[in-house]
Amino acid sequence: MDRAQRILRINLPRGEVAIEVKGSGQIHTPDLHPLKAFIQDYRPQKAFLVCNERRQRLHDKITIIPWSDFLSKLWDGEILA
Repeated sequence: MDRAQRILRINLPRGEVAIEVKGSGQIHTPDLHPLKAFIQDYRPQKAFLVCNERRQRLHDKITIIPWSDFLSKLWDGEILA
C-alpha cells in the first residue's frame, strides 16, 4: 500500500488552509510530522488534521478534528473563512 502523504492546500484571500485526512481513531505525535513539516515550509493560516477521533483538539497549530465536525464546519463556512 502507498504510504505517501497527501495534504490539501487551499489558497484563499485571507491566507492558506492546509488539510490532511487520516483514517485513524487516535492521532499520536508521529502522525503529525507530515503536516508540521508542511506548516514549516508553507506557513498556512490554518491547519486541520481530519480523522476518526471523537473530540476536536488543538496540538501546536494543528486542529485535530473528527471528520463529521469538519464537514459541519465546512458547510457552515467556518473552515474556509
